[in-house]
Amino acid sequence: MLSLAADFTVDGLSYNITSTTDLKVEVTKSLTQPSGNLTIPASVEYGGKSYTVTGIGYQAFNFSFNLTSVIIPNTVTYIAEWAFMSCNKLTSVTIPNSVTTIGEGAFSGCKSLTSITIPDAVTSIENSTFDSCTNLTSVTIPESVTNIGEYAFNNCNSLTSVTIPQFVTTIGNAAFSRTGLTSVTIPNTVTTIGDAAFSQCTDLASVTLSNSLTAISDGTFSYCSALPSIIVPESVMSLGVRAFQYCSGLTSITIGNSVTIIKDYAFEGCTALASITIPNAVTSIGTKAFNGCSSMLSATLGKSVTTIGSSAFYQCTSLASVTIPNSVTNIGSFAFAECSGLLNMYCYAEKIPLTESLAFSNSNIANATLHVPAESVSAYQVAYQWKDFKEIVALSGSEMLKCATPTITIVGGKLTFSCSTEGVSFNACYSYNSGNKTGNELILSGTTTAHVSVYATKEGYEDSDVAETDVELYVGKKGDVNADGEVTVTDAVEVVNIILGK
Repeated sequence: MLSLAADFTVDGLSYNITSTTDLKVEVTKSLTQPSGNLTIPASVEYGGKSYTVTGIGYQAFNFSFNLTSVIIPNTVTYIAEWAFMSCNKLTSVTIPNSVTTIGEGAFSGCKSLTSITIPDAVTSIENSTFDSCTNLTSVTIPESVTNIGEYAFNNCNSLTSVTIPQFVTTIGNAAFSRTGLTSVTIPNTVTTIGDAAFSQCTDLASVTLSNSLTAISDGTFSYCSALPSIIVPESVMSLGVRAFQYCSGLTSITIGNSVTIIKDYAFEGCTALASITIPNAVTSIGTKAFNGCSSMLSATLGKSVTTIGSSAFYQCTSLASVTIPNSVTNIGSFAFAECSGLLNMYCYAEKIPLTESLAFSNSNIANATLHVPAESVSAYQVAYQWKDFKEIVALSGSEMLKCATPTITIVGGKLTFSCSTEGVSFNACYSYNSGNKTGNELILSGTTTAHVSVYATKEGYEDSDVAETDVELYVGKKGDVNADGEVTVTDAVEVVNIILGK
């Protein structure tokens, strides 16, 4: 806080006047190294006036190595940055409910502090507030808190449990990294979890994630070696770099259907992971994403994956079966190298993917079977690297891929269907005009609302799931001369031509 007058000292404590009108002061420092128990006064007399102590200033008691306990009066409203940093013997702090702000690093490095109750008026736990409080076993976070800052509880390795309040929206980078947490529930109000937020929580055995998360950030759960399983919510769209790296106890993971990208090293070193199914929304799998997942028996890649990064499945030594969809166009170097247990690869790509060098280096392809579309067998038999499989055979009907679910769009009364599976036909049905319609573009007119359903078909593929939507056409509204659902310059020209008799 900015002082408005010179310091003064009372009973060995230095103060700054923060308000001459209301006669308020903050404690700025102790003139001697405080020892044992410290009670901060509620008011002090100076120059014939009584001043109320309302704050504990910046670095006021930092490095007070012999301070064991502090009682803060209920006149204090803030504890400034680094106020009690590295008070190594501090075991007890009484913080009154009058306190609304606890500054960055206020209790950082208080290694003997065992418990703390944060007042109900505090709305944010700032960066590094309790960083490296290595004996902190209990913390009470009030419902008023909406933000937990970066490194807030980092390296609190004795902290085994914490309740994150239901109004928290943000958990900062490394907020709980290297804590002793055994379980954590992220409330649904949380939209952002920072990088490495729970990294190196080696006792963390249970995680329930917020349904409002849009991403799992870089390194969020890396090195959480006790974590056996996790469910990624449908709201999550990306898994960050090293998101679950070296979660060596992870045996299963369910990835939400909204995830579109799995970034580099996301599951590297997850040595207990038995299988992986990549959802259909994922378009790319990053470098070394599953590197060293030595227990993985099977991997099924979703039908939108276009890129398999370098060393993506490197040293997955138990990997016996891999399913690659038709959408894959690029396979990086060493992508399946050292997969010594490989027996079957089901590759639905009709056009051979661009395959970088050593993609199958030291794998078992000399003893494995490659299953490809019947029309592509001869191409794979002469293709670089692919030709080295022991046997290349046509996919059977039981291995038939399913067409991707179509996407429906509408512009100006023109309905357009698209599908990530190439070469499909569309079968559409409209609620006001029963019967099937085929084609990629259809014009709807003569109604204001239509319920549209469509599915995709292709010879040799299973029919897709049905996509449905309600379409508001507004055909016939005033000024819509050509009945395309929009009033545009074209309609104006038509009107002029009508007037001119053209």
